[in-house]
Amino acid sequence: MLNRFLRRSRGFTLVETLIAVSIMTMMLGLVGGGIFQSLSIERFWLDDVVATREVRHAESWFAGDAMNAEEVCAAGAELAPGATSISSVVLVRYEIIGSGALPLGLCTLVVDTTQYDLFTTTYTLTGTFLTRTTEKNAVGSSQQTITLSKRISGADFIRSTAGDLITVQLDVNAERGATESSSLAIFLRRLR
Repeated sequence: MLNRFLRRSRGFTLVETLIAVSIMTMMLGLVGGGIFQSLSIERFWLDDVVATREVRHAESWFAGDAMNAEEVCAAGAELAPGATSISSVVLVRYEIIGSGALPLGLCTLVVDTTQYDLFTTTYTLTGTFLTRTTEKNAVGSSQQTITLSKRISGADFIRSTAGDLITVQLDVNAERGATESSSLAIFLRRLR
């Protein structure tokens, strides 16, 4: 009777089960390791892309303001040709609100506020935050602050010796410790 029962029994032995489980574990380890590698490489790549995008975003804001700048100042005084401002730079522009034209060829303008609105844009590096603050009429009647980047490790604003070119050099940190550097030169067309 026992012999008949054993002949009819079906299923897996313990050894077969262990072999199947070990093969499945190896397959899962290989596939899981590959997936983990791809995701971690993608994460590092994405961190570099985000860091570079923040720098380009900051540079585009700066370029737009610098191309319309009438004065370039640092710490309350005009940024002299050939000088470098490490922590901040101020760009000043005037927009016509009445009739008339702007005087040409002047670096510093005496402005009649009945004809012109004065805009002051300040770029400041505080810690790793690069901010852009815009004030209308230079007395804070209308002020807007934007954080352009949260990962900047260094910022230099350099004015050329001729005075008609300003260069912004930004260093940005990515998550994995890499540092990307970017340099952008802008021709100050209104300062000619």
